[in-house]
Amino acid sequence: MTQIPFKSGSRLLDSVAFLNDQHGLLLNGHITLNFAQLGMPDEPSAKAALTSMNVFLARKIDGAGRALGCEMEHFYVYAHESCTNHGWHVHELIAVHRGILGEIAGWLSQWVADRYDGLGASPDAVRFRPLGGKTEEMQIALQAKLVLYILKTMAPAITRDRHGQAANVLDLIGVTRRQHSSPLPIRRMTGASQNLCHLRQMKAGFRQPAHWEDLLSGALLSNRLARERSAELRDQLRDLDF
Repeated sequence: MTQIPFKSGSRLLDSVAFLNDQHGLLLNGHITLNFAQLGMPDEPSAKAALTSMNVFLARKIDGAGRALGCEMEHFYVYAHESCTNHGWHVHELIAVHRGILGEIAGWLSQWVADRYDGLGASPDAVRFRPLGGKTEEMQIALQAKLVLYILKTMAPAITRDRHGQAANVLDLIGVTRRQHSSPLPIRRMTGASQNLCHLRQMKAGFRQPAHWEDLLSGALLSNRLARERSAELRDQLRDLDF
């Protein structure tokens, strides 16, 4: 049986926190890519498929942004797993402009058809589910639910809670559904887009929350919005002519 190593799961959580804090965005889409249904038997072919999909999506998202007159990036985090019912697959969570959220499923179908037509790939090899949420609170809760879902195979680790008491990290971040993955022919079980990677976090001077409990609470997004409001107020005061 296989589990996501604690360090890998922790880095994925840092990437989500960086997305919320640095970019003011929330994950709002869920892609499931099934390597077994694509006919990918090993790590090199699966890695190539995942890279190809994300390069394709990045180009589509960039093009859509240009058409709308704004800059758009492809933000994502992912985690691999394998189970008896579905075989080896990867869950990828993305953050995209709500105006193009309805385009993602069609783009993914196009990618499968373009790259794997005639190779026996199942049309169900890639699935996409957009996230709703009418309020920011609902969107934060949905993001947390999905992140915890893709981390359900994360290995436990003992740390300290905000009160200094020993606690399991999985309890602190709220993982209630826990299981092991079947053995996987892959070394890196989680990852993120380059714009959310550890190096990009360091260059931006990003500091992870002091407490595990705050990682998915929405506190970082609230801090981001507060900084933006403060900056706007300073600009308004600076423009005042006394």
